[in-house]
Amino acid sequence: MSQILLCCVLALLLAALGLLLRSLRRRSRPSGGNETLKALLVCFFTCGILLHLPMYAAAYAGEHLSWLKALLGAVHHTLRMFVLDGELDPIHEFAMSRPAVWSDLYFGAAIVVYLVSPLLTFSVVLSFFKNLSALWRYAFRRCTELYVFSELNEDSLYLAGSIKAAHPKGLVVFTDVYENESEEFGEQMAAAHRLGAACFKADIALLRLRRSDRSRPVYFFLLGRDKAENIHQAVLLTRRWGTRSNMHLYLFATGAESELLFQSADPHGMRIRRVNEVRSLVQLLLYQQGEKLFETAAPLPEGRHQISALLLGLGQYGTEMLKALAWFGQMDGYDLRLTAVDARPNARELFTYRCPELMDRQHNGRRIPGEAQYDIRIHAGMRLESREFLELVQTLPQLTYVFVALGSDTRNIEAAVRLRELCQRRGLHPYILAVVQDPFKTVALTSVTDYRGTPYDLHFLGARDMLYSESNILHSQLEAEALTRHLKWGDEDVFWRYEFNYRSSIASVIHHRLKLRLGVPGADKPPAERTEEEKQLLRVIEHRRWNAYMRTEGYCYSGSTDPASRNDLGKLHNCLVPFDELSEKEKAKDDD
Repeated sequence: MSQILLCCVLALLLAALGLLLRSLRRRSRPSGGNETLKALLVCFFTCGILLHLPMYAAAYAGEHLSWLKALLGAVHHTLRMFVLDGELDPIHEFAMSRPAVWSDLYFGAAIVVYLVSPLLTFSVVLSFFKNLSALWRYAFRRCTELYVFSELNEDSLYLAGSIKAAHPKGLVVFTDVYENESEEFGEQMAAAHRLGAACFKADIALLRLRRSDRSRPVYFFLLGRDKAENIHQAVLLTRRWGTRSNMHLYLFATGAESELLFQSADPHGMRIRRVNEVRSLVQLLLYQQGEKLFETAAPLPEGRHQISALLLGLGQYGTEMLKALAWFGQMDGYDLRLTAVDARPNARELFTYRCPELMDRQHNGRRIPGEAQYDIRIHAGMRLESREFLELVQTLPQLTYVFVALGSDTRNIEAAVRLRELCQRRGLHPYILAVVQDPFKTVALTSVTDYRGTPYDLHFLGARDMLYSESNILHSQLEAEALTRHLKWGDEDVFWRYEFNYRSSIASVIHHRLKLRLGVPGADKPPAERTEEEKQLLRVIEHRRWNAYMRTEGYCYSGSTDPASRNDLGKLHNCLVPFDELSEKEKAKDDD
């Protein structure tokens, strides 16, 4: 009798443990459904053996090798139970032959296990056929290109949809896809099916390519939430497919680690590109609509204009925008004032640590001819819900431009609305731009008004729809122009491999486009066709921009104009001086 009780209690504990693990696993990692299903199968299979074991032990009692026969009989009956061929009658008869106090518990536990086990079998079979459907779509569908994503999420779906619209004959594949019961996953799977995509549980680095895919273009997009995993997958893919010229790899990562690994990769064929999502979004903004910073500038005496920009939040987007505006705002006839607000007490120290010479007293806030000119003020430890912030907004001179990046769509929208209210009280109407990830919110809020029908005139940077598009990732006009500019002095491999060259050329193209839009004299002519006055004007503007840009990259003056003093590893440069202190040879390099 003690054996029956022990087996019964152990079976119930195992069943409860399996269900608990599955519940906890789904809460902590919704994509881990397949792993928990396997664990649950093991638990209930063991439960079946434990419940059948006393019955077969009693049946074979006294026989030779009775324990082995009992174990094999229990395993056999458990296997039948999982395929709806198990019989409850023998268990019922065995339970009724025992004392009533144990029979009900024993038989009740058996009923639970008999009901759940076939459902688990059905889940496994259904999962198999779903995976078989993906395999069929992947193996036999003809396509011109293959687009493989490391994860199924909102960003990858948005990019996949844009690519599919531009290349309808291409096949989209999502990897590392594990089923779960969340509403979000259901919507994502429905969107993937509408794209005709194949979804696999395998990791992107383990996906077996078809024979035909070894010659046609294959694009890998490492776009998972875990940036460290993206980097690891990039290393594995370059080792596996790095020699194939038809392979293209896009690594979405922002940290210094990914940049260093990217530079050290030597694939001998595969084209690799790292996409810094934050920096790329800011670059696209300035490239496409950066002139707004100048169009809203306030007039000053003697024909000059004042740009007074307020940045709320110095997280990734705010920091990148502050650095970009420091060099983008370098233009003849404009005074640039940048004010940043962040709740962290050490926000100014963190920014200064990244860009020491940009923030030092020798350059910040000073007007030196032929030098970058800007006034950057960072208010650290200041909350938007404070009196200090209200006083700051009320006293900022000629506020003309606002950039809001506080970390969430909700906070950004609320802050943008609040800033419009505060500025209206002063009779100011700055250009207010807030980062909003959700493209549906961007569209819905574009024409929002108050209850009297007065428009708030707010602008939203739709991060997802602006960045994750085929035109900006696969066929970027900005990148094409930057590469053309880079090829004047370097080769293409260096452009793609070393981000210093890539970023520098991108910034140069963005600012040249700005000069064209603002009608700077001579900007629309090749350098050889410019007048001496035009050459001088454009060279000075370009050197000012370059000085500010290099300082946002962390560079400092080397202490000498001698080229031998340059040290790129130490971020020291000999040309970080006013324009007039350059040699004639160096001045000529500023012909943009």
